[in-house]
Amino acid sequence: MLLTDIELTYVTSQFLGRLATVDSSGAPQNNPVSYRFNTELGTFDIGGRNLAESRKFKNILANPQVAFVIDDLVTPRP
Repeated sequence: MLLTDIELTYVTSQFLGRLATVDSSGAPQNNPVSYRFNTELGTFDIGGRNLAESRKFKNILANPQVAFVIDDLVTPRP
């Protein structure tokens, strides 16, 4: 993924986003997640507590279509 310098500055200045998935019955799930932008691969690396056991992870295995929104926080990255 190619980002402009302005976009790269923005995504690397934030640390919290929302990952929306859909479960097997079609119900949406939208949860806060930590992330970092991997500049080498051009990917967003999603983090979270016990991620492999989470409902969002299971939803993604069943349906890889997701939406990701970066929270626009005023507080700088910790």
